[in-house]
Order: sequence, then C-alpha cells, then structure tokens
Amino acid sequence: MVAFAKSDLSGMIRNSFAFEVERRPLFGPSGEETGMYGLFRNDTNALVSPTSVSDRYRPHQTADVLRLFDAAWEAFAGIGDVRCHFNQGHYLTMTPSKETRLELFGAVDSIFPRLVVSAGYNGKPFQLELGWYRDMCKNLARLRQVQGVSTKIRHTLTITDRIDGIIDSFTTVRDSWATVREKAIAMEGIIVDVPEIITKAFGEPGDSQVAQRHAEQRQEAITGRIHRERGVSGRAMGSALRATGWETYNGIQGYVQHDIRRNSSPGMFDRMLLALNDPAVEVAEREILALAS
Repeated sequence: MVAFAKSDLSGMIRNSFAFEVERRPLFGPSGEETGMYGLFRNDTNALVSPTSVSDRYRPHQTADVLRLFDAAWEAFAGIGDVRCHFNQGHYLTMTPSKETRLELFGAVDSIFPRLVVSAGYNGKPFQLELGWYRDMCKNLARLRQVQGVSTKIRHTLTITDRIDGIIDSFTTVRDSWATVREKAIAMEGIIVDVPEIITKAFGEPGDSQVAQRHAEQRQEAITGRIHRERGVSGRAMGSALRATGWETYNGIQGYVQHDIRRNSSPGMFDRMLLALNDPAVEVAEREILALAS
C-alpha cells in the first residue's frame, strides 16, 4: 500500500468535497414561508437530500469531515489511504497505515481494518465504524456484535461539541479491532450447515414456485461463491453445503454486496455501504457467532 503524507490525504478530501452544503428556505406555492429548509450544494445547486429540515439543523461541512480525519490520524498513528464518495452525504473509508493484517487462511484470505465515516444528510446519525476489508473478494464488512466498533452523532446546532465527543471515542473504536480479530478467528474455526444459515439470514421462502426458485438461485449463488473462494485461497474443494463460519459469512456478505440486483444500479462504493447495514448479513453474523461461542 502506498504511504501518503497527511497533507496529501487531507488535500484529497478537500478536492473531493470542494463545496459547501447550504440550508435554504422552502416556500409554499404562493411564496409563503414554510419554516422548513432544503439542503443544496453551493457549487451545482443540486438538492442534497430529498427530505426537508428545521431551522435547528446545521448541515455538516467538509471541515467537519477533516476534523474526523485528523482524529483518525492521531488515534491510528497515521492513515495509509483515503477513499472519498458523495451520495446524499460525505463518505470516507480510511485504511490505517500500521494496521495488523490478519491471515485467516494463508496469505491470500486476509483482512485489515478499514475505518468508515458515514456523514449523510438522510436523517440518519453521523456515524463512525471500524470494519475490515477482505483482500480476496474486495469486500467491506463489519461485525455488529462487537462492542465499540461504531459511534454516532446527530445533526444539531451543537454538532461541534458532539464531534469533539466522537473524537474522544476514536481510541475505543481503534481498540475494538483486537476483538474483531478474535471473532473472525472463531468463525473460521467452526463448521456450519450453509443452507441452514442462509435460511435463517433470509427467512423461509414462500410457497410459490417463483419464491422457491428464487431461494434456490440465492443458495446456488452463495455456495458458488464459497466454492470459487476456496479455489483462490487454496482450501480443500469439498461440498460448499458445509463450510467454516468464516466462509459462510463471507459467502452471504459477498452475495449481498456484489450479486443482489439493485433497481438504482449503485456503484461499488454504494454497494459496500448497503451491505454494511443489510439485515440478512447481520443475522448471518449473529447466528454464526452464536455457534462459535
């Protein structure tokens, strides 16, 4: 991984988010004041969020995102890389430069920590999460069952004070990586029934032929992914209906991130974000970790 100077990375963030988000009043059909506001980019005048906000809402800006980057740099003793994305808010993924890479099965199937900042204007809290990036399949994931991997903040006029609170929690988020490593190793150490975990994650299919066929196709896609990843990692090529908890979790998470059809045709970064919060992935994690405990 190429090492960047702090000034280079902060410059990348500024260049990617070289605009402000303004709160502008919304008016009724006859020009009357509504007391509500819309959020707009000041460079393109594009609407940032489809929902209106009150006069108490203070939209965060690039400067706020940069403050979090500075805190991450200090907590992780440097950041190796930053990726920026804007879609109804600012999104960053940051890779610590001194991370402890974990090899789950040889050098190929390894993960390393990835810090995700989600600063959306979609009514959801400003969020900081510590997940992992898996080299083999280019998956971005996180374990929700691990305490300390995420923290949240709401948008109000006191956002500056609340950001200070988030900065204070960076060390806790950083230290949660040790527990994430332990859980990943535990998942790799057990064998599970793959169809059973898939059914628990996605629910029982309906009785119609369409629902049954869709469930079959989903299982085929997930077990096919497990089978292909075994070939890449050098694992034994046995039946994909029985697999380690780690293989099964990544099969389901990878299916959700890469394979599910999305009406909006999202790009790779948006697919990563959708998978991070997918309920089926969360259920798969919970079921597998329960078996591994």
